[in-house]
Amino acid sequence: MKQFLLLLCGMVLSGAVQAQKPAPLAIEVGRPREIVLAANPSTGYHWQYAVGDSSVLQVKSRYVASAPARIGSGGEERFTLTGLKKGTSLWVLSYVPPGRNQKASRVMSYIVHVK
Repeated sequence: MKQFLLLLCGMVLSGAVQAQKPAPLAIEVGRPREIVLAANPSTGYHWQYAVGDSSVLQVKSRYVASAPARIGSGGEERFTLTGLKKGTSLWVLSYVPPGRNQKASRVMSYIVHVK
């Protein structure tokens, strides 16, 4: 899985996957920041992410269903970013459909500056 995520970062940087220029994002060492994105795993789509330098940036994610939870209602994917040390890391997110080798319907990338 880690190799796939590194490959995904490389594809975004090379232009193989269409994405906008990485947006800047600043966080502080040891102060977690949460990013929330809409998600609906009942459709088979899911968020995948890759971190360029895991010694600088740690990312954890969890899915939270909408309340009240209903079949097909969706929810949110909550990403918690934690700066481990000062530096910069690329963070790439892709919203991908079910199946293998499917093109992402949405790709976002950030240059995360840890201060």
